[in-house]
Amino acid sequence: MGTTKNLVIFFHIVILTVLFNEIILVSGEEVEEFPYDHCFQLCVEGVYGPQKCFEDCYDRGFARGDCANPTAKDPRRCCCNN
Repeated sequence: MGTTKNLVIFFHIVILTVLFNEIILVSGEEVEEFPYDHCFQLCVEGVYGPQKCFEDCYDRGFARGDCANPTAKDPRRCCCNN
């Protein structure tokens, strides 16, 4: 019974180790940047956010849209991209 218990514990440790390594690899994925050529509406939290921005960009014929700012000093605007 002791050997079976040790094997089960070892098996669980191996599974957890593999899962945590997978999470770490996925979290290191680089964020894709997009150009700020089509930015128009200011994003204001609680008023005009990422979901509304995406919908407006989609209505304008773009594939993507999100609130972004080119530099830390600039305000966040709705920027569209294909």
